[in-house]
Amino acid sequence: ALAALGFLAAARTASLWPWVILTAVFVTDATITLLRRMLRGERWYKAHRTHAYQHAARRWGHRATSVAVTAINLVWLLPLGFLSLGFWPFFLLPSIAVTAWAISVVRRVCPGCGRPWQSADQDEA
Repeated sequence: ALAALGFLAAARTASLWPWVILTAVFVTDATITLLRRMLRGERWYKAHRTHAYQHAARRWGHRATSVAVTAINLVWLLPLGFLSLGFWPFFLLPSIAVTAWAISVVRRVCPGCGRPWQSADQDEA
């Protein structure tokens, strides 16, 4: 699917947006993690286990986390990638519906998600 979108993007336009959208999960996770580490004064260039993907894998397991990330990419970001190429009639309503559904699922499954992470020192206090 990603290759098909890439060929379609190359044929229609030289747009960068489909690629930005399709890498959103990884870029967002890395950017937020590194910014948070820098703001805390941690050595952001050292090995660590503080990415959101790693937290999710510890909580729900690697298989479930991988399936969730794949589902986000295929069900949510891939249609948005097609939207960015101008295929809005076919993907606009499904994208809105999936976004609303994803927000409701995250709120049910992970009620504390989106709040700042607590360090081990704060958990003991």
